[in-house]
Parts: sequence; structure tokens; C-alpha cells
Amino acid sequence: MFDLFRKSNNTIIAPHDISVTKNADTKIRYNPELINQFFDEHKNLLSLFAQLDKAVEQGNVSAPNKWLRKFTAALRTYLLTKNLHLFVYLQHAYKNDHETLRLIKEYKREMRVIGRGAEHLVTKYKKAELNDVEIKAFAQDLEHLGKILVQQIDSEEAILYPLYLQLEEYALIK
Repeated sequence: MFDLFRKSNNTIIAPHDISVTKNADTKIRYNPELINQFFDEHKNLLSLFAQLDKAVEQGNVSAPNKWLRKFTAALRTYLLTKNLHLFVYLQHAYKNDHETLRLIKEYKREMRVIGRGAEHLVTKYKKAELNDVEIKAFAQDLEHLGKILVQQIDSEEAILYPLYLQLEEYALIK
């Protein structure tokens, strides 16, 4: 995995005494554009979520399902990319820093919760048109999911992404 991190003995010491080693089990490499991609995906997710929220606020009986499916599809793609390209990389890079590794795993768990929450909404409100009672319930569920999503995005941008970005100089060592 970490061919780019290779020194003569295939090991370097990264910030906070993190041992970054070549890992034959995976081919995932540092991607200097990954975090910018996530920032763009955050904007897209929040935009889709805003459209969904607007449809619910307007009491539109058919539009929420359409926007929920679009949001959930975008979220699913985002989560797959994040799991594969960010979490796997960080878990290997910080495998010797147990506190940071615990933090990374907590972020991963929280994102799974958000993904399951969105999937739950799709299942719960999957019919083509919602009645007034269902729209109100949907609005409450959506508000809860939105708060969690925004908190998670803010936290990741402030804490998780810098953990990845600080590894860039080590990824350039051959």
C-alpha cells in the first residue's frame, strides 16, 4: 500500500511517531486531491439535503421521495469512497498511534450511522406520495439526520482531514 512511503527499510516515522510502512495487502496510495474531492462532495450532499428539506417544508407529497433517493445515492457513493480511500489509508498510516486510530474508527462508525439513517428514511418513506402525517414525521426525522450530518462534516473538516493532509510530505518520499 505505501510504496510511496518507502525508504531503504520500507519504514518512515511520520508525525506523532506514526509508523508508515509499505503494505502489500492494499494498493491505496495517498491522493493529494482526495480532501478537495470530499469538500466538493460535502457541498453536493448539503445541496441535495437542502432540496429535500425544501420539498418537505413545502408539504410536497411526491418530491421528498425523489430528493431522498438522490441524496441517499450521493451519500452512498461518498461513504464508499471515504471508506476505501480515506479510512483504510488512515488506519494503516496511524496503526501505531492508538489514540489517533481510535479517533479514526469513531469517525468511521459515525459515518456508518449517518448512512444507515439515510437508508432507514428511504425504507420508511419509500412510497411515491406521503400524506400530511407522514410529511410531518419525515420532517422530524430529516431534521435529526441533517443536524448529525452537518456536525459530522464540520468535525471531519476540522479534525479528520488534517490527519490525512499532514501525511502528504511522507507520501512523497520514495
